Amino acid sequence: MGGTYWSDGLSSGTKTKEYLDKLDEALEVCPDGVSTRDEKVFRFLRERNIPLVMLTS
Repeated sequence: MGGTYWSDGLSSGTKTKEYLDKLDEALEVCPDGVSTRDEKVFRFLRERNIPLVMLTS
């Protein structure tokens, strides 16, 4: 089974807080960034016929 992989640039043994801080620095949390992320996720799921369930509050 194939998967999607990416490098986070962190070495093994990185502490959780350090890892999360690096992710926060790399994320673009704005309406356009969230929309782009969602489109990529939807496309990935659709190409692989993976069901999607969305819950809103």
